[in-house]
Amino acid sequence: MNDEPTIPYPDPAINPVFTVAAGRDPREIRRLLNISMDKATVDDLLPLVLRDGVSAFILASDDAQAIQAFGEGVAPALRAAAARERQATAHAPGRR
Repeated sequence: MNDEPTIPYPDPAINPVFTVAAGRDPREIRRLLNISMDKATVDDLLPLVLRDGVSAFILASDDAQAIQAFGEGVAPALRAAAARERQATAHAPGRR
């Protein structure tokens, strides 16, 4: 099994360019990314969620314990961290 992500380093400028050219709002595009267990941490994934708009991660593993650990630990912590960051950004001085 290949442990490399689908896109090693997503370029946040690429998707909006193509989606706007196709007449779609970039915020409406669902972005999925294959990840390996060594990259399945909140610290690694949070920038991909906030900066690049990745909304789903596909864990490249068939290890039941790894999948369970991701689903019960990392995924909920990532959702909570993303919500905190978005709320903090929405209420930052100078934002409307």
